[in-house]
Amino acid sequence: MAQSVSYFINKRNEYETFLKASKIRAEAANRAKSIFLANMSHELRTPLNGILGYARILYRDPTLSPNQKTGLGIIEQSGDHLLSLINDILDLAKIESDKVELLCEDFCLHDLIRNVENIVRIQAERKGIIFELEEPDELPDVVNGDKKRLRQVLLNLLGNAVKFTDAGGVTLKVQNIISDQNRQNAFFFRFEIEDTGIGMSPDNLDRIFEPFQQVGDTDRMGEGTGLGLAISNNLICVMGGKLNVTSMLGQGSCFSFEIVLGHPEAGFEKKISEDARQIIGIKEKKPIILIVDDSQESRNMLCDLLVPIGFTVVLAENGEQGLLEAFLSQPDAVITDLVMPGMNGLELIRRIRLSSELATIPIIAASASAFEEDRKKMLAAGCRAFFPKPLDLNNLLGELKLCLDLQWNYRDIEAASTQDEKSVDILMVFPQADEMEKLYRLTLQGAVNRISDYVEHLENKDIRLKPFAERMYRLLKGFELNRIEVWLESRLQREKEHP
Repeated sequence: MAQSVSYFINKRNEYETFLKASKIRAEAANRAKSIFLANMSHELRTPLNGILGYARILYRDPTLSPNQKTGLGIIEQSGDHLLSLINDILDLAKIESDKVELLCEDFCLHDLIRNVENIVRIQAERKGIIFELEEPDELPDVVNGDKKRLRQVLLNLLGNAVKFTDAGGVTLKVQNIISDQNRQNAFFFRFEIEDTGIGMSPDNLDRIFEPFQQVGDTDRMGEGTGLGLAISNNLICVMGGKLNVTSMLGQGSCFSFEIVLGHPEAGFEKKISEDARQIIGIKEKKPIILIVDDSQESRNMLCDLLVPIGFTVVLAENGEQGLLEAFLSQPDAVITDLVMPGMNGLELIRRIRLSSELATIPIIAASASAFEEDRKKMLAAGCRAFFPKPLDLNNLLGELKLCLDLQWNYRDIEAASTQDEKSVDILMVFPQADEMEKLYRLTLQGAVNRISDYVEHLENKDIRLKPFAERMYRLLKGFELNRIEVWLESRLQREKEHP
């Protein structure tokens, strides 16, 4: 009997030892995977910085032909899609390693909702479905929270709703919930995304929040990583909420969540974002910018952005060269990478801040390391701003304008637009006269959805109409029906005079 008890005790101890060892191996493998994903994200962001950067810089050229602009637009859209996939994988790595953090700041909630609305509305109209926004008349203008993460969640959920809806529409409902009166320093919001799409069976509802799961119609599973819902669910949990879903197969789905956003902490100023395509120079000043980056492509891209505008640019390949050039050139601002051989960007910032000659120079970090801990380190060391790669050139120019007190010279947008359109019209292929007449009638009726549908039909019928379709989509996105009306009318008149 004693031997039997001893046998079972030994087996139990062996089993517990096996479980502990398995747990240690699994945790080590998970850490290794997260490190691998983070490193791959860094390596992919660096070349993508050059691809997207040059696409946006080349778009500034007013002499581009319609086909060239279309090609650059495709490069930019494809690059943005690749970036969204990289961000999804990086977010998964953060979630699995419990490194998801919120970056709370004061932001304009109204602007965020309008931005999301504009993006989703054009997606819905291209599919021929309706997008509706329901929000209260009284909505707090400025709140405090993670603007980027809230936008990411809304776009994920709304994008899925549009993707799986072929008839009817998608509705975003925003409610300011009046509850919990004891918490006077917070706003309570409820967001609902409702669609009339294909819906899901009860069996699928149990799996939709698992990573890499794409449930439902197999014909629609080609796009995306299957991470959107899993990431959205985790982000909402981090924000203190819970993602709920109800769905009926063949009738549609409704995703909803409630979160708390704080009152603004201090005087709120909207961040400046400049349209890099319209800036042609700097008034009065000619600032010196020191660019420190071990990637030649990144240095060249920034140089090609800044020099034509009127900046003097000094280049350095690493921190040691950057520090030497800082003393020699006394730049007005520094843009530095983080990860570099030898002295990295973090040490460079610290050395500059310790120097009495350089201490007050504004420093902007531009790094392919997109983790929040890297951003915090750079800001704590004395950085003024941190921009992840691929760089948003508009935001970068906005930051330079703010820290150097610059005034831009802009292109005459109206004159340039008119001239561009005249030049483009000479080369552009237009639909047949009867098709143009139909578009013109739809424009007079204000039928945005039907216009978008018909333009898509024409584009699919004749690939040469793609530049025409791209301009129509752009004008429809801004609901510029008056401009469409004038354009089509003038074109129809020209066809009558010169058949």
